[in-house]
Amino acid sequence: MTCKYFPCSGLTDVYCYAENVPETNSFAFNSSNIGQGTLHVPASALEQYKTTYPWSDFGTIVALTDEDAIAEVKSEELIVNNGEEWYDLSGRKIVNGKLSSGQLPRGINIIRYSDGTTRNVMVK
Repeated sequence: MTCKYFPCSGLTDVYCYAENVPETNSFAFNSSNIGQGTLHVPASALEQYKTTYPWSDFGTIVALTDEDAIAEVKSEELIVNNGEEWYDLSGRKIVNGKLSSGQLPRGINIIRYSDGTTRNVMVK
């Protein structure tokens, strides 16, 4: 979710991997259409999210699937294939396996595939 300072009117899917429901301000989703959005959470915490405000206001709350899992790769194995775009969680584009600063992007990164789908990847 990247809507920090402006309304998230087009919010459709939010992925929360926390097994303990995160505390948040009651107004965290005020400018969002979460009643039409889907919240993806760990199966073990599904009922907790369904009964904890403001998470419970999502229109649909479903268990994460294996496809939603964060893949894990070692930094020396990082290869960006044609048609893929890699970003760190700050939105900085990763080019040739490195940020513009020349550092390897350790931690969670986002891959956007040529078909428009995205995936989270943990780089060690």
